Amino acid sequence: MTIKHLGKNGDQIIRLAKEPLDILVVQHCHDITSSVIEMLKVFATQPSNPRYYCLLDGRESLRLLEAYDLKKWALDESKKG
Repeated sequence: MTIKHLGKNGDQIIRLAKEPLDILVVQHCHDITSSVIEMLKVFATQPSNPRYYCLLDGRESLRLLEAYDLKKWALDESKKG
């Protein structure tokens, strides 16, 4: 995932950061580039509004699915289109 994958205008993290949330989560099915990681970190660690943040790339997503025995379910859901 690169900045260009963050919506039509590349602003999904900006819009996410405007929401009244305690944790900002970005999940993508492939690798997440350092530019996206840094952008999320900048928004999440603002001194005026510090928050937790979490990044889940494809490998981490697969680990979660396997840990909760949901890999088959996820594959079936992705075929529904």
